[in-house]
Amino acid sequence: MTEFNFTYQTCEDLYEAERTGYIESYDCVRVEVRHPEGGIIDFPVKSRESYMKTVEAYGERLVKTYPTVHSYDLQDYL
Repeated sequence: MTEFNFTYQTCEDLYEAERTGYIESYDCVRVEVRHPEGGIIDFPVKSRESYMKTVEAYGERLVKTYPTVHSYDLQDYL
């Protein structure tokens, strides 16, 4: 398994940072998962803990993982 950099190791670490209302940038990954009926779903995985759970849950259906940088601003969700 390829090793990726994550700013947040656990979901709790990420949630704690999001409670501040703003994160300028943080390292995470995006994954592409093949749907059983043929389509592909692409979504971010924002902590190492979530990534490990995603790999376990999707296994062979996980077709691509690549590093990315995200930001968070609570105002985007209000």
